[in-house]
Amino acid sequence: MSKKRGVFLLFAVSLIAIGTALAHLSCIFWGPECYAAQMAPPEIIESAQNGTMLAPVGTSIVSFLFVVV
Repeated sequence: MSKKRGVFLLFAVSLIAIGTALAHLSCIFWGPECYAAQMAPPEIIESAQNGTMLAPVGTSIVSFLFVVV
């Protein structure tokens, strides 16, 4: 594989990871419907409905992992 192609693929995968992280973070602002649309576990959806910290903290951790790992 050429160096130019490798750089392009690395850039493309980075954009996909950042987009995925942003999609997850959007659920914090859009609420329980967004969590349900992204097929979150029922506990997370209930947390978003009840306003507990499980949903936003868990979402932040998962988003962080998408970008860092």
